[in-house]
Amino acid sequence: MSDLPPNDPADEIALLQRRLARERAARKSAEDLLTEKSRELYNTLESLRDAHEQLKAQSQARLNRAIEGLDAGFAMYDETHRLVICNQKLRDIYAPIAGQLQAGMGLAQALGGLYRHGMMVNPEGLDEQAWVDERMRQLRALKGASESSDEQINGRWYRVGNTVTAEGLTVLLRTDVTALKQMMGELTDARDAAQAANRIKSEFLANMSHEWRTPMHAILGMTELALETDLAAEQREYLLLVKSAADDLMGKLGDVLDLSSLDAGRLAIEAKPLSLRALIQECADEASRQAEQKHLAWSCSIEPAIPDRLLGDHARLRQVLGHLLSNALKFTARGAIGLRVSATRAPGQAVDLSIAVHDTGIGIPADKRQMIFEAFSQADASNSRGFGGTGLGLAVAARLMHLMQGRIEVDSEPGRGSEFRLRVMLACETDAASAAGLAASALVPTSPATPDAHPTAARTTDDAQAAQDGPVDVDIEQALERMDGDSGLLRDLFDMFLADLPAQIAVMRGALQAGNTPALVAAAHNVTGSAGNLSALALQQLTQQVVQAGRARDRC
Repeated sequence: MSDLPPNDPADEIALLQRRLARERAARKSAEDLLTEKSRELYNTLESLRDAHEQLKAQSQARLNRAIEGLDAGFAMYDETHRLVICNQKLRDIYAPIAGQLQAGMGLAQALGGLYRHGMMVNPEGLDEQAWVDERMRQLRALKGASESSDEQINGRWYRVGNTVTAEGLTVLLRTDVTALKQMMGELTDARDAAQAANRIKSEFLANMSHEWRTPMHAILGMTELALETDLAAEQREYLLLVKSAADDLMGKLGDVLDLSSLDAGRLAIEAKPLSLRALIQECADEASRQAEQKHLAWSCSIEPAIPDRLLGDHARLRQVLGHLLSNALKFTARGAIGLRVSATRAPGQAVDLSIAVHDTGIGIPADKRQMIFEAFSQADASNSRGFGGTGLGLAVAARLMHLMQGRIEVDSEPGRGSEFRLRVMLACETDAASAAGLAASALVPTSPATPDAHPTAARTTDDAQAAQDGPVDVDIEQALERMDGDSGLLRDLFDMFLADLPAQIAVMRGALQAGNTPALVAAAHNVTGSAGNLSALALQQLTQQVVQAGRARDRC
């Protein structure tokens, strides 16, 4: 039947009724579909909720297992200080209050239990409530930070860590460190024992220094005296070999004893007037001789503007410089070695002194440059067989420079050579002190160096003694004229020699008993008439310095 509008009103009503019935059917169909889809959506949401709860339960279970598996006590309180989680390890640690470590219980309640069972640190002696309030205040102030300490609980040591997160969660962690404490205690005991043994060793060596050096001084002194007698060529050769070996042994022994003295804190640095050029001359004399024996080119330069009279430890500076030169000579087979002295003026009456020793030897790899300053170490272990040495020289030199508030710098390239620089700040001697020192050196006999002043300076001659004591401030022309045919001077010297003989013999006996070889040799020279009185010593020193000045001009 057509839905066209009818002309009859009844037909029009029937048409509207049919349209209304179709719309109702469509609406019901839509409602049924919506109901079905809603039911499906609800079921899906329920499935998702169940899955979420299942995952949450699984995650919580894994977290709980992880927390229970910790080898430490763990607990976490929420922002209201109610317990959220606690593992069995923490309950075992705090067994007396395990019942108060249940979910939902307050932190203040647990702290009160600790107080009553004496399981807390309370140095202030507060009562329970005051102590609990103070701890709660400290924890609140800890927000966003942590605290840690070692505490003894039930006879065991624990690392007690407390952390308060930015959200206000309080996390407690208790780690058993008893084994670590025991191991640290054992290590501390072992360290103390090793340090004590090393200290005893150093003290023993320092105390035995005199005992060991005495026979060496006697050997060296008697060898030198024997070399001054009439000897066959073969005998002289043998004695020179003995002296060379004894000098070498004395140097090594001196290094060991010096290192022990440094370890024992028994080596002090002096600040006395010294002549820089005399110091350099002494070192240059020996180094140039050895360089010539090895067919090495030698050079020496000193900036003219550097003050000569300085305050420092002559013997120790010479020892350090001697080690640097000895190393250069030892590790240089061909080419050249040299000595260069420069300085810059420092604020006040002082100079920043730089003494450089350069060579064309084997060089040092960059990664070995620090090692060479350690005791008994060389850049290449095979060097100890190829070049000899104990590996102590640079170690002693570096530590001596440290005592002098200086340092040793090194630049080197393997196969091309090395440069060691001794850097130290030395004060300039004042004019008054300098004048007093010069006058004293002209008027009193030179004093032989003690055995400990320089371990390798076993050979003490008038030449070396004069260089160490510095220049004599006398009229050279007048002195030379008086030395030239003055019979009155010779007569005075002979009379004084006879008058002084008993005293000199007593000096020799005392030096022999004390093992002081330099004093023994000096006294022996005096007995032979080479230095019988004060005037003779002053004149003798003058002549020796004239000789050494000539040598210095040739070699520097």
